[in-house]
Amino acid sequence: MKKVKFLLALLTVSGLFGSTAQAQTPPKPTIHDKWAMIVGIDNYQDTLLNTNKRVENARKFLNFLTASAGFKPDHCFVFLEKEASRRNVMASLGATVLPQCVQNDDLLIIYFSTSTSPSSVDPQGLNFILFQDSLFSNAYSTGLKMQSLTNTIQSRVHCKNVVIILDGEFSQNALLSSESSRENDFFRGREERSKPMIICSGNLTKNGKFNNNEFTDRLITAFKSKGQNTTISEALIHLKNPEAHGNKVALDSTLSISSPAAYPRNCRPR
Repeated sequence: MKKVKFLLALLTVSGLFGSTAQAQTPPKPTIHDKWAMIVGIDNYQDTLLNTNKRVENARKFLNFLTASAGFKPDHCFVFLEKEASRRNVMASLGATVLPQCVQNDDLLIIYFSTSTSPSSVDPQGLNFILFQDSLFSNAYSTGLKMQSLTNTIQSRVHCKNVVIILDGEFSQNALLSSESSRENDFFRGREERSKPMIICSGNLTKNGKFNNNEFTDRLITAFKSKGQNTTISEALIHLKNPEAHGNKVALDSTLSISSPAAYPRNCRPR
């Protein structure tokens, strides 16, 4: 059975964000094409959910992908404000766009900068990613359960190189799913499927409030820190380092990344 070399394909920013495979001796494993789905919302139908800087963050990240990371603009599917309804995003995620465009050996980046619901308002203690038409009082039926996010994506998108980036309060809880700790659960034909990598902001606060504008800025800076040779490990170290961000608060207690234990053992970072 062919082992997926997922993390090996993501070890450097040149592999993650550089140009797609060319005819002359491409690096292995090969990323054939690159796609992104970006969601950002400030203004909700339920005004209790209104926030700020989310749309700005989404636009910044889109600009980074297209200007510095070699993503084609027509390969980036962007949902801002009213376009980011639950129906639009979930249809694109699971039916009409990503499953039809993204292939197994492509790279897919999924980025959410939205409000999220606290576990305290759900009877089962779950968190939900909230869409433009979501209701705070009924997040279960109008949002997307954060703890099952990876399985939702894997069940609909047949791609082994997926990175999920969550810029939102409580986003670290996306790592709490019991499913995310199981290895080798997903198969397509005879090929083993890898788990997506999740990078999330956690509860990055400033003066006791979630800082909507800090994480994405730091993330972009981290991915640029050593140019095209930046490794994922180096980017995360840079992201956590307060000296790299004007001695601002370190992210050690707030930044979360999915554990390598969730990947096949032969695919751990070097």
